[in-house]
Amino acid sequence: TRFDMVVSAFSLIDLPDRRSRLEAVLNLWRKTDKYLVLVELGTNAGFK
Repeated sequence: TRFDMVVSAFSLIDLPDRRSRLEAVLNLWRKTDKYLVLVELGTNAGFK
């Protein structure tokens, strides 16, 4: 099943490593036909 919009909120940071996060995002991307919305907490370091 594919969806117009897929949302992931405040969950990627809980995954153990970068590879796990990439796999999760790719899985989410495969489930959408239009939009993928990722919501995560930001940091000052990430902003710069």
